[in-house]
Amino acid sequence: VAHNAAFELLWMLYKAEEAGIEFVPFAYEDSMACARLYHARENILSLADVTRIHLGVNIKAVHTVNINNMEAEPLSRVLPYNGLDAQSCLKAFHKMRRHIKTENYDRFIETIHSTARMELIGLDADMEENTRLKERWQKQLNETAARARQLYEVKAFEREKQIEFNIGSPAHVGIALVEFGKVDLPKTS
Repeated sequence: VAHNAAFELLWMLYKAEEAGIEFVPFAYEDSMACARLYHARENILSLADVTRIHLGVNIKAVHTVNINNMEAEPLSRVLPYNGLDAQSCLKAFHKMRRHIKTENYDRFIETIHSTARMELIGLDADMEENTRLKERWQKQLNETAARARQLYEVKAFEREKQIEFNIGSPAHVGIALVEFGKVDLPKTS
């Protein structure tokens, strides 16, 4: 069981390739995948959040290891941290796993290996085409934003809020529609 098996698998594939070792896939579980399915939210994915919610303790706050510079830490401190991390990941996984649909979780896990391999292999990019597309889409965005600035709702938004309307902001668009366009949109979380 790993927390963010996609990252761990990608790292193992990279290191195996670097060492010239053939990597043989194995069975694994992912507590982050469980968290994504259990909470149906992208902002509750860190192991710190998951352990705080499901185990009653922020596992990342009970150690003094500098995780941003792990290489500088002595092994005598890193190993207990890794053990605590792994044990809490396993416990949180088991608490969440029984509450999520097996077919959703299995589908999620099935994608991890192929996605990690694709990330490692990479994808050729046509940088000239990328530049052309970027210029085209930026021109389209500028034209659309200029047309939007002519709308009554956008003018009222800018006058009332004393800020420039950003057509790329869902909050700005929502405010302009609801407050100034009197559109009755349902409120969602």
